[in-house]
Amino acid sequence: MTAEGFIALQVHSIGKEEESGREIRWRNIHIQTENLVPSPWTSIPVVNLIPNNLSPQERAQGWELLFDGESTSQWRNAHKESFPSKGWHVENGELVVESQGGGESQGAGDIVTKEEYDMFEFQVEFMLSEGANSGIKYFITEDYLKNQTGKA
Repeated sequence: MTAEGFIALQVHSIGKEEESGREIRWRNIHIQTENLVPSPWTSIPVVNLIPNNLSPQERAQGWELLFDGESTSQWRNAHKESFPSKGWHVENGELVVESQGGGESQGAGDIVTKEEYDMFEFQVEFMLSEGANSGIKYFITEDYLKNQTGKA
């Protein structure tokens, strides 16, 4: 989760008595810390575990960060020009919809990206609290409801 730290070799506990005493061995462990040359970037997916961050390789592959853990600049309230003034907030690097209690949001409403997208891959981490009712909609335009029912 950080750009520097220790390297660890992990041994899990033995759960069965008859398996205790087994040996774990490693060899030919190497590390290079000087004269480093970056490996060429490929189309292989990158596993980046640093929250709200894109690596240079992810950027080169065309990924775009929709939330940086601080700013809501990529988002707006559905059918509005700006981000909602209540009902949503940023806390500990997370975009949070506020609860009013009883599972109801405080008039937060849906938020949508400011940009429209076609043909995409989407990645997100999320957490739902008990009683939450949320989801992700995609390939929806604000004219969708009007086109279906004649009303906005």
